[in-house]
Amino acid sequence: TMLCGGPPWHACDEKAFEAIKAAKPYFSPRRFDPLPEEVKGFVRSLLAAEPAERPSAAAALEHAWLRSCCSGAGPLVGTELLQSFRRFAHALPLRRTCLARAAWSLPTEERERLQDQFLDLCVYNRGTVSLHEFMFALESVGVATAEAEMLFQGLDLDGDGEISYSEFLAASQP
Repeated sequence: TMLCGGPPWHACDEKAFEAIKAAKPYFSPRRFDPLPEEVKGFVRSLLAAEPAERPSAAAALEHAWLRSCCSGAGPLVGTELLQSFRRFAHALPLRRTCLARAAWSLPTEERERLQDQFLDLCVYNRGTVSLHEFMFALESVGVATAEAEMLFQGLDLDGDGEISYSEFLAASQP
């Protein structure tokens, strides 16, 4: 669910229960196909029908993909970017709208640098940043959950529950 935004079962009814018992998950192509093969293989291994075919909890925690996500390679959000997020989230709506319009006039190099930062936040490779991804990134720099949620709401201009690249770009301006 955390990788794709939904469980690997069609519904929460008798059919779903039978599919779970038979270890026959449904992977929504729209949500599952964009994930890297390494991630899909990892998920499939965790859902194997035979317990002997599933990795142990310790082995799962040692999976290369999971370790790369949690390797402690440094914070995903620097202090400058965090300050930009805070200024944007606390700005008046008119100012946020103006920043959103002006964001696309940033120099190409700056947009490319910000795009790299945005993609670093997109842990699930869906092209948007979910609340979970955002909170994970801000947690790495010591931001409390309540503040992370408030900042997320301030950056999510269209209120769709995700931060798009355009919204990120607007909020990232110094």
